[in-house]
Amino acid sequence: MAVKVLVVDDDNDVRAMIVDVLHTDPGISAVIEAVNGKDALDLAGREQPQIVVIDIMMPQMDGLEATRQIKRAWPKTKVIVVTGFTQEAYRTAASERGADAFVAKYDMSTALLPLIHKLMRGTAAGPAAQPPHPRLDS
Repeated sequence: MAVKVLVVDDDNDVRAMIVDVLHTDPGISAVIEAVNGKDALDLAGREQPQIVVIDIMMPQMDGLEATRQIKRAWPKTKVIVVTGFTQEAYRTAASERGADAFVAKYDMSTALLPLIHKLMRGTAAGPAAQPPHPRLDS
């Protein structure tokens, strides 16, 4: 199954690094980029990605609010929150807003693709395979 991913980060270098990681996977058919949560909502509506990889701290609309709105509008879209802030409070905040997973930026190069594959397998298995509360992975 070809996967479309929306990458949302206001830092051009971090966004480019995430995109580079995603381009190494032949199962990812398209990578769309946004620089803030507001743009992410517009692109999510237009492009209908299966996965959104989103930073927490951004201008105009932060990643937590964007995650909440994306999950409300497109509940089947999987959201992975990425951040340099690894304290438990950020994981909790992401989970409360509907994030499907959480990954620290320093783990991105090794953890992101396996996490995307895991989430897509869960999607393919249907809602019964989903835990009642999202489990956040690091």
